[in-house]
Formats: sequence, C-alpha cells, structure tokens
Amino acid sequence: MTQRFRVITPHEPEPGPALVLLCGERLRCERKKTQWEGWLWCITPDGRTGWVPEPWVDLAGDAGVMAHDYDAAELTVAPGDVLEGLLTVSSWLLAISPAGQQGWVPLECVEPV
Repeated sequence: MTQRFRVITPHEPEPGPALVLLCGERLRCERKKTQWEGWLWCITPDGRTGWVPEPWVDLAGDAGVMAHDYDAAELTVAPGDVLEGLLTVSSWLLAISPAGQQGWVPLECVEPV
C-alpha cells in the first residue's frame, strides 16, 4: 500500500546517469562519509559507481552482493508536488511523481499528506 507525501523542499538529482544494479550483482563497497546514514559507495566490476542502500547489499568485508534490484534514479521535485511513496530506506523515499516517474527523494524534502 502506498502513502502520499507532499514535497516541502525542492530536490534535483545529481548530474550523470543513475546506477542500475540487478539482484546478485557483485560489488566492491566502501563506507564513505555522507549526510545520510545507511548508504554504501559501491563499485561494479565494470567500473560503474554510486550510492546503494546498505540494507540492500549482502556484505562480507568490502565485498557485496545485491540482495534486490536497484535503480538509483532520483526525482526532480518542487514544493507542493504530491508523490506516491512506495518505501523508505536509509532516510530516502522511493516514490512515483505526478508524471508517473519512479525515483528517490530525501525524506527531509517531504511530509506525509
């Protein structure tokens, strides 16, 4: 079941392509400083990099295996937008925008409706 959220602070994605990973993909993982806890900086064998929610990675030292499919796409949102929240992980909301796009938004940018 989804929950609706109203955007209270704008958010724009970081530039560049979003990291997309499949369940079972192997990664090298690093704990880097970030403003949100619960995220790992991950590197794929072919050199793709990005932040991945730690609960979605089975870790053994600095080696990881994706436990879920993952798409790091973020949403561009503005105050007043209403999103359909799908789930929250490590202080981020996976949501669907009014235009039907799916992506991530920091929880600090939204409030429940």
